[in-house]
Amino acid sequence: LAAGLASQGVRQGDRVAVMLDHHLDHVLVFFAVQRLGAVLVPVNVALKGPSLEYQITHSAPSLVIADLEYAEVLARPVRAAPRPPWFPTLVSDPASTPSAASRRAIFLDRDGTLIHDPGYLGDPDGVVLFPEVADTLRALAAAGFALVVCTNQSGIARGKYTVAQYERVAHRLDELLAAEGVRLLGTYYCPYHPEGTVAPFSTDHDDRKPAPGMWLRAARDHGLDLARSYSLGDGERDVVAGRRAGTTAVLLAAGRDKWPLPAGAPTGGPLDPDFVARDLREAAIWILRREGRPLPDRPGAPLLPPIVAAAAPGR
Repeated sequence: LAAGLASQGVRQGDRVAVMLDHHLDHVLVFFAVQRLGAVLVPVNVALKGPSLEYQITHSAPSLVIADLEYAEVLARPVRAAPRPPWFPTLVSDPASTPSAASRRAIFLDRDGTLIHDPGYLGDPDGVVLFPEVADTLRALAAAGFALVVCTNQSGIARGKYTVAQYERVAHRLDELLAAEGVRLLGTYYCPYHPEGTVAPFSTDHDDRKPAPGMWLRAARDHGLDLARSYSLGDGERDVVAGRRAGTTAVLLAAGRDKWPLPAGAPTGGPLDPDFVARDLREAAIWILRREGRPLPDRPGAPLLPPIVAAAAPGR
């Protein structure tokens, strides 16, 4: 990323303004700018129109990197570079990004799907995996699927916890999964909510489920084939986002408290679930059977044989 900025002419002492929606993008640019000895100019993208334009012209940056929706309001002759083509390539993990959109993925909701949902979880000590999660995710990974978490985190916008607290919870989930031999390809979260009270997150956003923004970014970042991927979640918004992204979507019935499930679903509509499962394990069995993968010969047996599990990557 630093090399990409340098190719845009950024040098020591330059001022770089960043107008990107995703928090992680801001963090990555901050470190890249620091490496070049340049200065990052903070911009509050929640302020629209003239207020946004004033921030840019007043701070006089030598370069602005902006999502297209913001680039359109920039005053000239500010040198603006819309989100450059090298950006998504360099911030993803090169070791796990194929050269073409060929890799398949399982897109997973977090709260109520992988871990218990106490509501607005901001304490890493509250991260508790459901009993079936480790075996299920190992089996899906062994079947060739990358694992990606997509989670709404409106508690940030509502002031229930901070981005830093969310990140500690996410890190704790990674630790628990790693201890079970499970590695996530990526985790995407949306801190926005239109009824929030914390700027700049108190607005709607394309990443917020039931919109498919997190799916689309993950596919772009990691070369994922959405049409050959699956989405699993305990709320109808997970299903709708997954279907809008073009994946096959499975609803976990235990989470129907989040959005009411239409009577008799799945009904075959364009945004209805392709399958309704009792829990993550049953969803995985449906996927594995659909994919022609071997299944255990008795109820309750591990989906991945112990010898295979012991040799799985990360163990």
